[in-house]
Amino acid sequence: MVLLKDGSLSLKELEERTFAFVYHFHGFGYSLHEEVEKKVYGFLSWFGCQPEEDYSARMKKWREKHEQRIDAELECKDLTERGLIRLNMENNYELTEKGREEAEKSAKEMEKATISIRDQLLSPTAAARNTVIADFFLAIMKLLAGFISASVGLIADGADAAIDTVSASVVWAGIKFKKEFFGTLIIISMMFITAISVGYESATKIVDAITTTILPISIPYLVVTVEGIALIAAAIMHFYQRYVGKSNGSLALISQSIDSKNHIYVATAVIIGAISSIFGIYFVDAL
Repeated sequence: MVLLKDGSLSLKELEERTFAFVYHFHGFGYSLHEEVEKKVYGFLSWFGCQPEEDYSARMKKWREKHEQRIDAELECKDLTERGLIRLNMENNYELTEKGREEAEKSAKEMEKATISIRDQLLSPTAAARNTVIADFFLAIMKLLAGFISASVGLIADGADAAIDTVSASVVWAGIKFKKEFFGTLIIISMMFITAISVGYESATKIVDAITTTILPISIPYLVVTVEGIALIAAAIMHFYQRYVGKSNGSLALISQSIDSKNHIYVATAVIIGAISSIFGIYFVDAL
């Protein structure tokens, strides 16, 4: 691939180009990992936990380790024996006719795969569509588990997820039909309405908890499991939406990432309510 793009190269140049390709190929994973790590340790720092070494130090070690693993000379020898490359008069490596055909074929396949990944995962339209799918399944899962376990908190969270499915569908349509600003307004409006609704529900639940008898959650472990899955999904969606939103300048997706982040806190609260129910403290779930 490198020889197809840059022409004949020396062994040293091939080593440098090969490592650069490997590093950038994993760039998305590394940048996402760094962002997740910062968030996690930012939260854990409240409890006095700090990473043993910072991310840049570990990346330096990773680079040194993989530089040692890349043996361009051995690879060149293998490709030469297969008739794909050869040494020219300047003692540089270049593609043979057979090698050029193979390289062009691989380049087309990689381009096709890249377009597919972009269209299915990394475009604003794809991210909005995937958000709708995720919210839909989370809503069904939460509502079913909520009614089975009689968890007020889980039912409320499921209803919120159902509303999110509708708002996410509007955002998807807005991005798809180039009306993203409208979709962004919908998201912000829904977040505002949800905040008012949650505040009202919280106040009424506190009154109910004081004045009425709160029924226990019948299957608290189911609630913990479902909300644990939902929490992980919300965290993944937060970073995913934020990454795609920032990469493509999509305000609607960035707004959705904030909403997904809020769901992490909601899931945590519901889990706390379920765990409290296990120990006989039933009113926490109602709150």
